[in-house]
Amino acid sequence: MDNVTVISKKTPKVRRPVEKKVYFLTSSLKKKPIELSKTKKFSIGRKSKNNLPIKEGTISDVHASIKWDKSAFKIKDERSTNGTFVNGKRIDKVTSLKNGDKIKLGKFVLKFGVKTVREKKDGIPSKKTAKKKPVKKTARKAVKKSVKKPVKKSVKKGAQKKPAKKAVKKAAKKSEKKTVKKAAGKKTGAARKKAARKKSSRILTPINTLIR
Repeated sequence: MDNVTVISKKTPKVRRPVEKKVYFLTSSLKKKPIELSKTKKFSIGRKSKNNLPIKEGTISDVHASIKWDKSAFKIKDERSTNGTFVNGKRIDKVTSLKNGDKIKLGKFVLKFGVKTVREKKDGIPSKKTAKKKPVKKTARKAVKKSVKKPVKKSVKKGAQKKPAKKAVKKAAKKSEKKTVKKAAGKKTGAARKKAARKKSSRILTPINTLIR
């Protein structure tokens, strides 16, 4: 019971896994099994052009070929010198292969196998992912808009306040300078008057002496 998977009754039929049969060959030449395709012909022989090249004297250039025919894979001997054997019997005609059949080509033995695999159906989005995606996008857009607008306004207000303060300071400095200049001008005017009076007094004194 290890190979059996239990499917819940709640899971819909559309999303249930599909069983698929995989056909393959195993050999001592390669560690991994060689998967066979239903649409392509699989050839075995000594030449490098074959799907499975085996460079050995007992094997012909194109020794045998395996091909899908209607409901099963079938093997054919391609007029090889040493012949092709299935389960110890030499074949002269096209013969169908079953799970566990042993194919002998010269000194080499291949084993044909069939395996059932469960595959999930693609292209069916789940309900959770369908709901989450639009919610995330709308939330991000709303956050971006709400963040951008107040930041710009606050920046503009701050930019307007700073030059206003500077203008006030400049005006205060100018007024101070004007008052200082006015005060200095007043003092200088008084000093000029005093100097003129002194000069006039000096001029008048010698004239008075002359008159006497």
